[in-house]
Amino acid sequence: MLRQACVRLAMRRALPRLAEQRGVKPGPGVAGMSGETLSAPEDLKGTVASVKEVFTPPTKSDVTEAIGYPGQKQASGGIAGLARLNYGPGRYDYGRVQMPKGWFANYFYPAWEFGHLMFVVDKWFLLRQFRHIFAIGFFFFPLWLTAYYNVKMHEEGPPWLRNK
Repeated sequence: MLRQACVRLAMRRALPRLAEQRGVKPGPGVAGMSGETLSAPEDLKGTVASVKEVFTPPTKSDVTEAIGYPGQKQASGGIAGLARLNYGPGRYDYGRVQMPKGWFANYFYPAWEFGHLMFVVDKWFLLRQFRHIFAIGFFFFPLWLTAYYNVKMHEEGPPWLRNK
């Protein structure tokens, strides 16, 4: 099995992707694909456009992937999954990422990239984090409540010694 995987991966092309050679541009209507936000903003106009995209609502497929459902494409039943919903020549980070030209945008590029992925392009990552926070709280509270009452009962002592 490992040998077959090595052979299969060794046979792929090491040249730049065909989409880059053909000059495929990102398509309209995909989150994070407007012309100003393909890279970190260099000026005030690009910054406003980038911030405006943060407030676009998530799509139905984003919500479905965030909740998790049995038989999803990238994982086994909502347990783990890190694939992308819309990966291909229409994404801004397909192939080689366009780096910003100015020093200011390059300095803040890691923060912009994190925010752009979590709030614009792959919103289901953020929604899945909310799901984890809610589930941890939901399942932790009964355990904490039980421990709290057990500590109180331990401080009061055994029932047969309380009335003395």
